[in-house]
Parts: sequence; C-alpha cells; structure tokens
Amino acid sequence: MKLKKILALVLAATMSVCACVTASAEENMNAELYPGTAESGTLVFDIGMEPTSVNSLLGTYVADGRVTSAMLVGLTKKDENSNPVPAAAESWDVSDDGLVYTFHLRENMVWSNGTPLTANDYAFAWKMLMTADTGAEYAYFAYDTACIKNGREFYEGKCEWEDVGVKVIDDLTFEVTLHTPLPYFLSLLSQGCMLPVNEAYYNEVGADNYFMDPEYTIACGPYTMESWTHDSEIVLKKNPTFWDADSVNIETLIYKMYTNSDTRLNAFKAGEVDVIEITGDQVKALKAEGFTPVEYTTQSEYHILFNCEDKYMSNANLRKAIDACYSRNDFIAAIRKDSSVPANTFVPSPTAGFDGTSYSAACIEKIGTDGVVRNPDVQAELANEYLDKALEELGCTKEDLSAHLDMHCGDSDVAMTQAAFFQECIRQVLGIEISVTPMQTKAQSAERTAGNYVMDISGWVGDYNDPMTWYDMWVTGGGNNSVRFSNEEYDACIADALRNTDLEARQNDFYRCEEILLEEMPISCIYYRAGSYAVSGKVIDNYVIDAWQTNFFYANVK
Repeated sequence: MKLKKILALVLAATMSVCACVTASAEENMNAELYPGTAESGTLVFDIGMEPTSVNSLLGTYVADGRVTSAMLVGLTKKDENSNPVPAAAESWDVSDDGLVYTFHLRENMVWSNGTPLTANDYAFAWKMLMTADTGAEYAYFAYDTACIKNGREFYEGKCEWEDVGVKVIDDLTFEVTLHTPLPYFLSLLSQGCMLPVNEAYYNEVGADNYFMDPEYTIACGPYTMESWTHDSEIVLKKNPTFWDADSVNIETLIYKMYTNSDTRLNAFKAGEVDVIEITGDQVKALKAEGFTPVEYTTQSEYHILFNCEDKYMSNANLRKAIDACYSRNDFIAAIRKDSSVPANTFVPSPTAGFDGTSYSAACIEKIGTDGVVRNPDVQAELANEYLDKALEELGCTKEDLSAHLDMHCGDSDVAMTQAAFFQECIRQVLGIEISVTPMQTKAQSAERTAGNYVMDISGWVGDYNDPMTWYDMWVTGGGNNSVRFSNEEYDACIADALRNTDLEARQNDFYRCEEILLEEMPISCIYYRAGSYAVSGKVIDNYVIDAWQTNFFYANVK
C-alpha cells in the first residue's frame, strides 16, 4: 500500500514485533504525564493527512484505509497476532485442491441504512474492482495477487463476468475459485479493496459521489461517518447495527490530519489528540520526560521512484548514479534519528519466506556480497562512473540535467527535509542541481499516477506477509507501477511465482526479481521504517500495533 498501503491497523505494549497491550507501570506514568482528551468514550487519532479517497475501490494510502476499514467489514479480519479470523464470514470450506473457497456469511448483518449485508455486496465490490473503467489502482490485487480465476481476462475485456471465479450461491453463501492454490488467500480478504459495496446504494448516489462526503457513505463496519471537515478531521460514530457492536467500546472516533510533526506533538501534549506517530527526536524527548512511547517494527520500505519514461531518467546509469550518491546510514542518522535501518533488499525483514524465516535475510545470503545487496554508504566514485556513462549515452550535460531534474515530495516538514537531503547529496557528489517540489499527498499521488514527475519520494506498506506484496508492484502495466518500469524477464518471474506450487522454486523467482531491480534500478530503496507512537493515558488496553496493523477499533478508553 502506499503509505500506501496501504491499509494496516493495530498496537503492542512491548518493543517486540507484536504483542498484546496490557496496563503497566510505564502506562501509568504515561497517564500522569499526558492523560489525553477530555470527552469520555471518545478517541482522537491522527492519520497524518487528508485521505486521497475513502472509496474502498479507489483508496491506496494508509490514511485512506484507516477510514475505510472503520466503516466496512471484510470476510475475514486480523486477530491480535495479525492472522486471518472470521469476520463477515463466520466460517468457510476449502476444496481439497485449494482452489475453491465457500464462505458462509453471518445471519442478520445489515448496512447502516437497514438493508441486509449479503454475498452480493462482496461480489459486486470485486466486480467493480476488476472493471477497468472503475480506474482502481488495486485492480491487480484481485486478479493477480488473489489469483481469482479469469479475473485478469475480465479486466482486459476477454471474458464475461459469469466466467470469473466469483459466485453468489445465495444471500449467505459466497464462492470464490482461484486459478492456483494460494496459501495466504484468507489474509487478503481484510484488505480495503476487497471490502463490500452495496450495489443499490452505489448506483443511487453515483460512482463519482460514492464515499466523497458523509451524505454519500454507508457503513456495515464498527463506525459510521458523522462529519468530514476536509484537511482537518473526520468524525466517526459507533455503528449500532454492526454485527459485533458489543465489542466496540469507543462511541466516537475522531481522525485528525496534522501534517506538521511539531504541531502534532503539541496537540498531543495539550490533550487534543490521543494517538500520534512521532519522530526519532520526539521519541528521545518524551523518554527524557519519563514517558514511554510504543516502538515497533513496521512492514514498510521507503524509496525514490524514478520515472522510467522520462527523457533523462529513462537511462539506467543515471538512476544508478543517484542511487550510489547518498548514504542510507547518513539519512537515518540525520533525518530519521530512530531505529530505522538501511534497506538492503526491496522487501523488509519482517516478511516471511517459504520456510517461515525472514525472506530478506535469505535473499541477502543468496545474491548479496559479504552480507550486502545495497551498499548503505555513499559510493561517490562509482556514482560518478555511472553518471559519466549516462551523460555519454544521453548526449547531454550536467547543466541539461540541472535544468530538468526535479523531485516531488509531500508537504509535511518531514517530507521536505527528506527531499532536501537528497537534493544536497546529488549536488555535492554528482554536481547536479535538482529542484524539489513539495505537494499535498492527493496532488502528489495524481501526478505520480499520470506520470507527470521525474523523481518522487514514496513508500510501500506490505498488504500481506509474502514477498509477492512487494515484487508484483513492478509488473508491466501494474496498477501501482508508477515508475512505468517494464522488463519481460521480471514479468515472467512474477507470472511463474503466481502459479508455482514449489515454494522454494517460487522464492528463487523472487531472488531474480531482486537482481533485476538492482540491474535496472527503477527505484532506489532507502530504508525500512521504525515506527513510534505516543499513546495517551486515556487508552487503557485492547489495541494492537505490529508490522501488519494498527487497530484501536476495540480499544478500551476512559
């Protein structure tokens, strides 16, 4: 998911990758220092930006997913260990060959307008997701990632919907047929794009209005939307018609949209917000006060995107020059100032390989040299060797590049500081003066999708625990392939991995994908993000934060 990605929700009270949250001495001290917001039964949570879209078919950012997942319910959900468990589907059967899943929905589930929640709501959502005219960046998630039979053929207009492996048996029975067995299929069903859409309501309000403002929303999940003050806050209210409403203890959930890290922290200290993400400097400052932040390992990697169709950035040697001109270690020390680590492979270390151990570690051992795939330090001599080759191949000068090269970034203080770091590295090491263009996230995303950029700082949050959630981004024509990268061998490796039932051989396909990314450099992998939250004393327990989710929906609050 773009930071994106995409769409995880939950929390841990220890420094481990995942743990359930219980009261502790540290939390009691936190409560004394920062007791949180005053209104009983209300939780105020900062999502860091105005969502780009809370339409489940179109949203791609984490902030989008936080809202969508609060209002809709998947066939499955993540438990406190981020494993899939029953949600709208109370049970399911799987055929012996692993291709056919039959879901049995709970009885008496309803939408907030009183209409029944049925199997057709999931079928219609998936049909619209895989309809090309919808314009869903996550369409591939259904037809490639989820391996739904004939999904790609339908998306490309080569078959009818009746030929797709999605069938409504009756109101409470939903059948899905895959074109290949997929061991993590159930984990995909809580993803934002796989959530239900009420067909009658969607047609009534129109696709252009659907979920654009509160009056055009409908809910079947824990909360309904009461108000949306754009660029400021979204107010959600507990949904009394939700099938599991008795487990929802928060009456009002307010999402704030602070874009400045200092403003965010000041609001937390003033008791205006209960949960915020904090920077490395802020972690140190709060600890000095005796406050204990929640620190955890994320499933997110950040990178520089290179537009491979740009007249200059289409040159692989120029891309490699920029990749080699900065130090990942220096970036973390100067900018992040936390326990983030340099990105050695594109896939972060928490992602499991075929044998349950870290895929990244296995990849490093397989294709790395002395434990290194991507050098964490600046390689000035190598960077200039690449640049000299690029200038010769492109027939241009450094002055030509200085007049053209530009880097898009977000408009937050943190995003602009990051871009300035790369701007200075490129100036000092390569002698090229690039410009930096800060943009609101929605505009930045639109420019990236349209290909109207040269370089862009972005990131990705894994949608599920498998290397495929990373590597399938860069297939030719993929919905999230905003770098416009195209490589026949890469595409073949992904296609093979999608159908390969030999899991070790499948992992070898991924190793080759990593090698191709190094050879062609459509992205420059920077770091794996360490996550840190400040949680006020108002939050008692029953929330989760781990590499795969940040979920306060069922938290107990004062």
